Order: sequence, then C-alpha cells, then structure tokens
Amino acid sequence: MVTITAIVPAAGCGARAGLNGNKILAPVLERPILTWTLEALLNAPWSDANAELVELVVVARADEFALVRLAAPPIPEGVEFLVIEGGDTRQDSVEAGLEASNGAYVLIHDAARPCLSGQLIARCVARGIRAGAAIAALPASDTVKWAQEKKADEIKSTLPRERVHLAQTPQVFWRGTLLKAFKKARETGFNGTDCSSLVENAGGRVALVEGERTNFKVTFPDDLGRAEAVLARGLS
Repeated sequence: MVTITAIVPAAGCGARAGLNGNKILAPVLERPILTWTLEALLNAPWSDANAELVELVVVARADEFALVRLAAPPIPEGVEFLVIEGGDTRQDSVEAGLEASNGAYVLIHDAARPCLSGQLIARCVARGIRAGAAIAALPASDTVKWAQEKKADEIKSTLPRERVHLAQTPQVFWRGTLLKAFKKARETGFNGTDCSSLVENAGGRVALVEGERTNFKVTFPDDLGRAEAVLARGLS
C-alpha cells in the first residue's frame, strides 16, 4: 500500500462568503463545513487506489485550533491527526503542511470543498500514483475569453474551450515532486494559486482527472445553500 498524507488548508477567513468568521466553520446541516470535508477524506475508499491514509493534517490559524479540533469527526486508528499553524498565504500554509507530512504521497484538498465523493478521491489518488502528479479538473463548458490585461474590460482573444479546464482539488503528488516545486517557487519568487501551478513552474507534468460539478468551493453566501442541498441528497 502507498502511504498518503492528506493536507487540508483551512487558515483563510473566506471574506467573500460574507460570514462573521472563518467560512469553514460555518454550519451546513448543523455541522461545520470542515467536518463534512474531513469526513469525506476519512471515509474514502483508499484501498481502491492501493493506498492507505496515514495522516490528516489541517493547517489553520492558531486562534482556531480548538474549534478545528472540535469540528473533526472521529479519527480512525492508524491515522494521525495534526492541526498546525498556517502562513500568510495558501501557498505558505500548504508548504507548512508538507513539511509536517510523512506520507510517500500527499493529497491537498480545500477545506471549503465539502461535497467531494469518495470515488473522486480514489480516482485522483490512483492517477497521482501512476503519473506522480494529478489533479481534479472540470472541462470548461462556457466560451472562455482572455482579457487585454488584469481587470480590463476588453477582450484580447478567445481561448479554445476544448483545451481549457477549471482546476479543483483533490490534487495528489509524490512528496518529492512537491518538495522540489516549493523549493523552486521560493528561489524564483513564484506565487501559484494551486499546487499544480507550482509543479508546472518547476517543469513537472500534471495529469488531469475529471472532477465533479458538485465539488465546488464554498465562496459566496449562496454556496452554503448549494452545499446543503448536495449533502442532504447524499444523506438520503
């Protein structure tokens, strides 16, 4: 069995969700978003990917450690549960989780994506083990426009939709690949919006696994209702 550490960055405040506090602690069906996310990871069919979850690392703000531990579901025997302090950015927080990890492979999943299925986790892990790096992503369904510049109101070009994918998590990497990517990012001052971009920046190749429409990131107030509807269906 391949050993896996799951890293859950949860140090952001989620200001766009319009909540008083960290959105991952907001209740959905009377349980924090974080609880749903961690439960999905713990209950995934890891053996389907010939893998074993050995560590679950939540990267959080120090003043929320107690709340994060309260939100954690029961941790099965054989899985080490760690809550560690994050950094100023998501990239810093994931790197802190990586440095604390011991699994041969690492899986990174956004705390604010509580509606992922166990099948998606298993598919990403299996592909990540085969390829060394793999992410969940959705093919673009809309026509994609490229603006003249950041925040511009004029189109520069139209991208070929059939080649555009919208990145999600889970993202799975051989631990050595990700360590190399973070080292390269520090040396070059590169700031990526996900771990895949760091691996790409270091010259690595990343495989695509088709994601799920329900695996959205809770970002805006309306997303709480969407998450509740998805999770309620899953409970029925």
